[in-house]
Amino acid sequence: MDLTEAINIALAGLTAGAIYALLAMGYDVIFATTGVLNFAHGELMMVGTMVGVGLFGDRGWPVLIALTATVLFAGALGAVEERTAVRPATSRGHGALGWVLATLGFAIILRSAFALIMGPDIRVFPSFVSDDPVDVGGVLLNPQQLLVIGVALAMAVLLHVLYRRTLLGQALSAVAADPEAAAMRGIPVGRLSTISFALGSAIAGLTGFVAGPITAAFPTIGFGFALKGFIAAAVGGIPEIRGALVGGLLLGLIEAFGVHWIGAGFRDAVVFVALLAMLAVRPGGLLGRAAVRSV
Repeated sequence: MDLTEAINIALAGLTAGAIYALLAMGYDVIFATTGVLNFAHGELMMVGTMVGVGLFGDRGWPVLIALTATVLFAGALGAVEERTAVRPATSRGHGALGWVLATLGFAIILRSAFALIMGPDIRVFPSFVSDDPVDVGGVLLNPQQLLVIGVALAMAVLLHVLYRRTLLGQALSAVAADPEAAAMRGIPVGRLSTISFALGSAIAGLTGFVAGPITAAFPTIGFGFALKGFIAAAVGGIPEIRGALVGGLLLGLIEAFGVHWIGAGFRDAVVFVALLAMLAVRPGGLLGRAAVRSV
């Protein structure tokens, strides 16, 4: 393998890794505040691709308007999920089993609804930047791939600023640290749980939209990407936003070079081996911290 080939493989890996990182950030945003892993997260990414292809591809909406509408719609679905599925399940004392079943049920509803409304077929998502790669000394720079990587980096920065520099972010962090103490200080814990679901789901919708020209759009696209996004979050350390970015990009690189060296048939095996190796060395993830329990 020469240097040019290695760089091209790395760019492909970073593109896939950026998608995984964005999904991992959405997982982290929701989990940090609510302690819930949203198993409908992949379907909310699917919503981004399907609504995006409908508005931008079919109806010809301007890309920024279609993107805004798609992200808002995905965020609204996340809020609906929290209020109608997750909150009733958790408030009745069902524990983890309650929110697992609630989010899985919501995922099935979304997948079935979009398959019924828009059809089960794979649909081509038209590119909203140039389709022609730029050849720089043998390295092929695809504008759509660079856009996805750039969005992942920008999202990591925005979420860092949100949690460190804004009152909303500080309130979300307070709820994450101790919901009961936050409620005693007048912080609306229930409302912030809804906001965290809306924000995490909006990130998933954004991911689907910007990745759509690379992945295409179909109702069952969410499961595989959601699984890789969860692995990226685990590798980085849930719920560390920086860890989500690092874990996603690293996972994409491992996957890309693993496919090159071993073969595409072992793509998923390479990813799971990476996860098991990471958990064996650092159970809390690369940037996560192992929980300390007093006895």
